[in-house]
Amino acid sequence: MSIVTFAFILQANRYYGTIGSSIYTMIMNWSLIFFDLMTGVGQAAQPLISLSYGEKAEKKEQRCLRYALMTSVLLGIIFFVVSYIFAEPLIHVFSDQDADLIAISVSCMRYYSCLFHHGHQHSPWHLFPSD
Repeated sequence: MSIVTFAFILQANRYYGTIGSSIYTMIMNWSLIFFDLMTGVGQAAQPLISLSYGEKAEKKEQRCLRYALMTSVLLGIIFFVVSYIFAEPLIHVFSDQDADLIAISVSCMRYYSCLFHHGHQHSPWHLFPSD
């Protein structure tokens, strides 16, 4: 866990109590899994693109880049659909005790899932209502 993640959890707990930190933690755990897979695509493509660039094989380089981008976009769409449609089962992996926590978490997960098709992660603070 990074210092930034720890700071976010502390702030969520401070402003929204344990429910806020629980929601943040559940969504970020799934988010990390999804984004790590997308990062893996980029890391797998890097040496292939680099080698093609070094060989001055521009068509091969462009093809590798195109496949990596298409794969990332496709994964983003898949993650969006899965996390939007199956938000409740994904949340139930972490908690099935508190109905309010689950309802709020499912709503937040669906809202946050819209970011997956962009292939990048934004601050999660927009998930929580302001007082």
